[in-house]
Amino acid sequence: MTKMPKKLEFLSPFARIFTRADHSAYDSIPFQSRDVFGDEAAPALAAPTSWSAESVALMEETAAWNGIPAELCAIEENTVPSWLWQHRSFSKRLESEGDLRLIFNRAVGSAAAKAWKLGLFS
Repeated sequence: MTKMPKKLEFLSPFARIFTRADHSAYDSIPFQSRDVFGDEAAPALAAPTSWSAESVALMEETAAWNGIPAELCAIEENTVPSWLWQHRSFSKRLESEGDLRLIFNRAVGSAAAKAWKLGLFS
């Protein structure tokens, strides 16, 4: 596995362009709860209304976690802002992800924390 260089000279820090600090990135995207696979026994998954049933089903199959901790606590890190801190399980109770926004937040949060540590944000 290759290691990331400590400093990426060819990348310069970039500022916020497409979102605003005082608004959610999801404010302009309508979401609705949808039955995955048309199965009423399965929990509904909140997804963008513009997505096809196949897209929602694919995300449910590949990205939604069926056993996420119901309660999380933040792990304080001195090198990143509090909104990028990692979290660990606070209880043994598990839940299923029922909203694609949770999946998006998990993926983007992980990438944003790494980018912050590499100095890519101003």
